[in-house]
Amino acid sequence: MSNFFAKPLFLGGVIGVVLFAVTTGFSFPVQAASSFDHTEKLKTDVRQLLDKYERKNFSGSLLVAHKGQVVLTDEFGVMAEDSQQKTNVHTIYDVGSLTKQFTGAAIMKLVEEKRLALSDRLQKYFPNIPADKASITIHQLLTHSSGLRGFPDKGDYDLVETHVFFDTVFKQSLRFAPGSEHEYRNVGYSALARIIELVTDMEYEAYLQQTFFKPLGMFNTGYLAPDWTETLVAEGYARGKKFGSGIARYQDMGEISWLLKGNGGIHSTLGDMHVWLKSLSNAEILTENSIELLTTRHIAEDPSGNSHYGYGWAIFTTDKGGDLVAHNGSNRFFFADVLWLKDEDAWIVMLSNSFSRDMMELAWRTERHLAEYLGSQLVTKVVEY
Repeated sequence: MSNFFAKPLFLGGVIGVVLFAVTTGFSFPVQAASSFDHTEKLKTDVRQLLDKYERKNFSGSLLVAHKGQVVLTDEFGVMAEDSQQKTNVHTIYDVGSLTKQFTGAAIMKLVEEKRLALSDRLQKYFPNIPADKASITIHQLLTHSSGLRGFPDKGDYDLVETHVFFDTVFKQSLRFAPGSEHEYRNVGYSALARIIELVTDMEYEAYLQQTFFKPLGMFNTGYLAPDWTETLVAEGYARGKKFGSGIARYQDMGEISWLLKGNGGIHSTLGDMHVWLKSLSNAEILTENSIELLTTRHIAEDPSGNSHYGYGWAIFTTDKGGDLVAHNGSNRFFFADVLWLKDEDAWIVMLSNSFSRDMMELAWRTERHLAEYLGSQLVTKVVEY
């Protein structure tokens, strides 16, 4: 048996061949097959699945890893309809709300360094905040339990001055008493990004680059900092409409809107996301205690209790009682999904430049085949949002 269930809407090679990232020199080894590990069957099953998606004009890139080793990578469709250039393992995608896991990790790094505490209140960082928001904690921002509303009447690429953005957010009435409920809201992670800037005296992206991305060799992850290779940047499509590239928008603006900063819009590749997940699995960049807190069931996401939220991650329970840690992200043109089977030390990364309900199911369909590969029964209850 295997696992398949629907995810929350927005909470993002050949065996024996070594692939090399064009822009970074990063090696991308694929795990060698043995006579008993079902690798060839997994590859065949996934390829047949991707063929179905490609016939529907969907496009993207997929990676499956186990115990830190890449089991397979595969691609489908094109990264740009005008050029008909095929996607590949180096294609750069907008990963949407996968950005939140970087923000959560940055907060935990600052906790490790005793530069802030999860119990810190907003008033510490925003002295003029209204009284009803003053006691909101960093923990509540991380778990979407702050009660804050979003910024009204603006889009992801509209620039708003920092003080105007936060003054406007904080002046609005709360949706509910802080800590009493869970409601997925991007704005809490925008506030976390600002706290990171205030504590470090650095721009949010600069801190991520210095603390995580450069030390790990994730040279194709970020907003504006990477030396983007234009021919590798995917253009987004959905419902017959062309979005183009978020990177081009960032470069035109010269900065990142507070509607996105900290909560979405970072770009990355399969290789970089694999490196990131491997660093979490091995506790390379954060302590084991910090990673445990990132992936703890802090608050229920739905009344059934089938899904919980951690710090930038959602957590589900397998029938074996293990953790399936996941998150997706989208701007309605790009779509990204990460599934991390912690107890199995396995993960799936799916990045796409064509959004649809079908794309939201691809990583979970792939997990069915991964469960068979692992020889595990990883059935979980269906969660509908």
